[in-house]
Amino acid sequence: DPDVAHAFAHGRVWFKVPPSVKVKLVGTPSPTATPKDLTLAVLRELGAAGLLGYAAEFEGDAVDALDLNGRVTMASMATEMGGIIALFAPNDEVLSHFEGEVPTVTPDADAAYEKTFTVDVEGVGPMLSRPGHPEDVVPAAELLGTRIDSAFIGSCTNGRHEDLTVAADIIRGRTVHPSVRLIVIPSSRQDYVRCLKEGLDEVFVEAGGIFSTPTCGPCLGGHMGVL
Repeated sequence: DPDVAHAFAHGRVWFKVPPSVKVKLVGTPSPTATPKDLTLAVLRELGAAGLLGYAAEFEGDAVDALDLNGRVTMASMATEMGGIIALFAPNDEVLSHFEGEVPTVTPDADAAYEKTFTVDVEGVGPMLSRPGHPEDVVPAAELLGTRIDSAFIGSCTNGRHEDLTVAADIIRGRTVHPSVRLIVIPSSRQDYVRCLKEGLDEVFVEAGGIFSTPTCGPCLGGHMGVL
């Protein structure tokens, strides 16, 4: 990457300050919807280049209800829409997590936005992107019974301890199909150590999966191969 090489050579790089857009989520999602499902609903609506070159500010009741992990998930996936950065006004839960160590930052009353997108998330439930195009999003129920070759649980968007606990509860006592490769990678060393202490790694390994050290993994294709 030329930017990385320039940073190594000169200690600085040039960036253009991106224009801001607002993404407003309206409606009440299904109780089974996760933050990733909300993000996929936005991706389906805006497309893979919908936030290209923008700083995106998310708002709405569904956004306000997100905890810190949910906000991290949505912010990380803004890149799937070409976004430069995703921003969220903090709620009380987020502020209490940092115990007053960070200032409260909210949009100015007269903040200007180049565009405003409104995405209806009423009733949104579990969603999936079909291979090849991240914006090719459909309800997960439509793909029940589809045969797969590999499964990856992890990444910066869904590899935290909370995510892996849910996955372990689902797979506990089950066996991975012999023709499927299951890879599980925590998103941080902290989550990795916690999973080891709680025996979550054993759940995945005993089911026939692979539990690895924290890394981008198959997302980057630099560890555990490409899916």
